[in-house]
Amino acid sequence: MGVFGMSGWERMFDDPFENPYKALWEIASGVACFGPTDEWTDWYHHLLAWLIPPSYDTHAEPLLEILISGFFTQHPDGPTNAPYSGFFDDALDTLGRSLMDRACWPDGEIDVAACLSPPNWGQPWCLSYASGKLSASMFFCLKYLALDDIVPWLMSVLNIPNIHWRATLIAWFVGAHGLLEGRIRQPSELQETATPATGWDFSHGLKGNYTGDYTGKIPVSDFLPGENRQAAIGAVRSAMTETVFMEWLASIARDEKLAFELDDLPFRFWELYGQTVDRPKA
Repeated sequence: MGVFGMSGWERMFDDPFENPYKALWEIASGVACFGPTDEWTDWYHHLLAWLIPPSYDTHAEPLLEILISGFFTQHPDGPTNAPYSGFFDDALDTLGRSLMDRACWPDGEIDVAACLSPPNWGQPWCLSYASGKLSASMFFCLKYLALDDIVPWLMSVLNIPNIHWRATLIAWFVGAHGLLEGRIRQPSELQETATPATGWDFSHGLKGNYTGDYTGKIPVSDFLPGENRQAAIGAVRSAMTETVFMEWLASIARDEKLAFELDDLPFRFWELYGQTVDRPKA
């Protein structure tokens, strides 16, 4: 570990790979509180390259959410300041597609416990919480994808027929609506007590300013690009015809427990995103 010298952070983590979750959390919270340092930047990108494959693993602290939170603090202004050419394409193709890994979809059906349900809650399913893994992943793609890629990406997300995936998307779109429409600007404004909750690991610390200057003189940009937000809302409303919505409901209804968990969320989803004649354009 001598490549960075023996700093205080390195003495705290003689080998960050022994407890990568703690190291990543310290990096994300450190940047959010004190601003960036070369050491945190170097270590984050080094850990990122090694930890994406097991990022959804439930046999230890799941890393996907904190990896994405760390990415947001390192690259808060979208696809700028890349450490090398093609970096953001690589990040979208790996970290952004972590939940599409074959290990998450054995026999073509998603492994709910590993890839959707909350960690360490002692229960396999709970739709008062819209899956931190999915929420972080959705916001990651919405933030870093090019505008022209938003609609085809989102159509691919909506076209997955798995009922647990659909149920989680319904919960997420309802809970994420404030950020998607621009009514709230930063993940830290997502209410932890909301139903459904759409926060994820360290989302409460993502306030938009990662410079270390908290005098109020630093302008803070919205977490999501406005054009990407509008494209996403427009795409969902365009896709969600009454026929499609009823097919989603019918497929979910085949699992009585799942339909019970959703409660009134499908109808809240339809009110927000369903295709209606008089709905104004996004």
